[in-house]
Amino acid sequence: PSISALTNLNDLNLRYNQLTTIPSSLLALKNLNRIDLSDNKLIIIPSSLSALTNLIELNLSVNQLTTVPSSISALTNLNVLDLSCNQLIT
Repeated sequence: PSISALTNLNDLNLRYNQLTTIPSSLLALKNLNRIDLSDNKLIIIPSSLSALTNLIELNLSVNQLTTVPSSISALTNLNVLDLSCNQLIT
């Protein structure tokens, strides 16, 4: 079964997995409150991530991000956003 079948999941830790993209299957997990994607190789935050409106904490530290999409502002319940140790220029 796909991870998208875990519809009651509220905390997901994908730290240290060498991910280069955020799996689109995560977008089906509407009950997620916390996602830890730190210490991967992400280069982009997809604007579709804004569909996860229940997110309270999003950790994207220690990746290779250079920008943050304006769509991140749609995550109005977000209390913690960690973008440290990236290569942000804008």
